[in-house]
Amino acid sequence: MKYKIAASSIIEVTVALVLLLLLFFIVIEFLVSVSKADFELHKAEAAYTLDTYITKNKQEKNFYTTKEILNDWEVSREVKQYENKDSLLQIEYKIYRRDSLMAPYLKKAVLIDLKN
Repeated sequence: MKYKIAASSIIEVTVALVLLLLLFFIVIEFLVSVSKADFELHKAEAAYTLDTYITKNKQEKNFYTTKEILNDWEVSREVKQYENKDSLLQIEYKIYRRDSLMAPYLKKAVLIDLKN
């Protein structure tokens, strides 16, 4: 007796596999672009927060080393004398995400002339 077996041909299986892989790559590309957009949004938020913080410190003349928490960001400020000149201060600002591994999102250095 002969039995008839129902099966798919190799061409059908290959076409199905190619379609699944194409769908997989489209989904992965979408997830990568969303992740990049999220990172860029956090970077823009960090830049705005840091610029606001620097402007406020210049106006209030807060020139001392400290760490502060603003929203979900940790901002550190390190003040040093610039090249042994008494009238110039170099202030290095770093902003971190509070839940990060202390890798700064942004760094900025500012020179302040104390004579003015």
